[in-house]
Amino acid sequence: MTPTELSAAVRSAVTVPAAISMYCPELTPRMKRIPCPIHNGTDYNLSYTDEVWHCFVCGEGGDVIKFVEDLFHLTFSGAVRKLSEDFALGLPVDRKATIAEQRRLDEKRLQAAWDRKAKDLIRAAYELKYNALWDEYARLDRWLTEHRPKSEADLTDEYARNLKARELISERIDNEL
Repeated sequence: MTPTELSAAVRSAVTVPAAISMYCPELTPRMKRIPCPIHNGTDYNLSYTDEVWHCFVCGEGGDVIKFVEDLFHLTFSGAVRKLSEDFALGLPVDRKATIAEQRRLDEKRLQAAWDRKAKDLIRAAYELKYNALWDEYARLDRWLTEHRPKSEADLTDEYARNLKARELISERIDNEL
């Protein structure tokens, strides 16, 4: 396999958080940040997503392969070999892939792409729902502020309904978090 194909196969199969979990189990992430194991940092300066990482102190960063290269002082092929072995990817690092291996790798890459797309769609749907709840809460809050009764005698059924609706939306927002 070419280095580009190996890189794509590894990146589609292993996320940065999975590598951090495997190789740095003693580090407890906080909001997708850890102390940098590359320069043995103690503050939470290494930030990461599923695809990339970056340390704001030593300046190192990259994909999951670069993380393993830097962590274990390996070459590209050494890092790919280590990831392939540790995550049981079965990649043909030092030889050409057989047709069956290539087919299996292509299927895995497609499945990973579909999984990422599904995850993105779920996240987008969640954000739409969450933002719609906040918009409705803000609308009701403005209405309640504008129509606040001067006394209990001025309390209307519409005001009470909107007050109850705002409370229900607030509960839904709390439950969504």
